[in-house]
Amino acid sequence: MNKEDTLSGVLGLLDRTDDFIRNSATVKILSVGILIAFLLIPSSMISSLMRERKLRRDSVVQEISQKWGNRQTIIGPFLTVPFKTFHTDEKDKLKFDILPVTSILY
Repeated sequence: MNKEDTLSGVLGLLDRTDDFIRNSATVKILSVGILIAFLLIPSSMISSLMRERKLRRDSVVQEISQKWGNRQTIIGPFLTVPFKTFHTDEKDKLKFDILPVTSILY
């Protein structure tokens, strides 16, 4: 065997391998799966960052509520005017409630 026969055999093998890779559905599906796996890494990192920031936001809201959300006292004269609201119950009977409306007079 001479060098030309060996070279043409290697080139023929490379051509067949190249055709197999270009036309193989298995290789294409495998490459898409690998790309999906690589793209899931940044997606999970972003989800983790969002979860961390949400927890931080909740803790800050709770801290501010504890410091600034003390009991509130409303003082002054009040004016209460009762009024009726009408509604129907499950048996289509007309019912009414008397509700007070409270207003602070300044």
